[in-house]
Amino acid sequence: MNRQTIRFKRMTIFAFVVFAVSVCLQIFVSNRIAVKGNKMLTLLQKEAALEEGIAAIKLEGARYSSLIYIETSARRLGFLDLKDNVGVISSPVAVVTN
Repeated sequence: MNRQTIRFKRMTIFAFVVFAVSVCLQIFVSNRIAVKGNKMLTLLQKEAALEEGIAAIKLEGARYSSLIYIETSARRLGFLDLKDNVGVISSPVAVVTN
């Protein structure tokens, strides 16, 4: 065979091997990226669910700390409304006011 023909065959085989390796590498990288994308999507969904739970807990805390809820709970537990005025304790030290 001619030297040029042998060289052409070697170059063709080399090009085919490089092409096959690059296709396999691209498939591998694409699969890795797709898996990372799915994991990221799952994590973002979990984050959204946690943020929703946090918002619900904050709303519940605000409801429990409102004065209306505290007064209602106190009445339910048997506390009575204050009907008499609170006594004023005078201070032995004189306070100057303008």
